[in-house]
Amino acid sequence: MDYYELLGVDPDAPGDHIKKVFRKLALKHHPDRCGGNAEEAEQAEEKFRLLREAYEVLIDPVKRRQYDLEKRRRTPGGKHIRIAGLNVDTGQIGATAKMGLSCALRFVNDIAERNGIFVNER
Repeated sequence: MDYYELLGVDPDAPGDHIKKVFRKLALKHHPDRCGGNAEEAEQAEEKFRLLREAYEVLIDPVKRRQYDLEKRRRTPGGKHIRIAGLNVDTGQIGATAKMGLSCALRFVNDIAERNGIFVNER
């Protein structure tokens, strides 16, 4: 499950925007506001739990960085990456070049993370 998709925000959304979106969704899906039967209440409770989980991760800078790094590691196949204005589609390059690019990206990501900068991946 993608927390950004669940909340309907972009991966580069600032914390105040995430908070605003979460509050709207929390009001809409709060179990106490569900006037339906037990099944609807259970679904609302699960949806609310997932929204709260996503919010708690994305609003905390440390948890968000860990989530983003883990999400990057889980992404299979090629990726579309933008570094310093350069778009690179790793799905369109050969294995040797991909291995070299992978090493370069790890190097760039390590330096960026040490300096609190996030590399924008799509």
